[in-house]
Amino acid sequence: MNFENLTDRRQSRYSPTVTTDITGVPTFNEIYAPTDGFILSAGIIWKPFGNKSHHGHGHHDD
Repeated sequence: MNFENLTDRRQSRYSPTVTTDITGVPTFNEIYAPTDGFILSAGIIWKPFGNKSHHGHGHHDD
């Protein structure tokens, strides 16, 4: 499990990241804070065939 930006701070709450002039030309301001908010990600391990080997190498006693 992974957490990022726990305080949910992002630049768009303090100043815009893109502004436009009267002709519609965009100006990209300097990025100084995270651009996305709180992130939670998790992963799972899925083994549809279990832990058995399926490569023709069966279990054999030596």
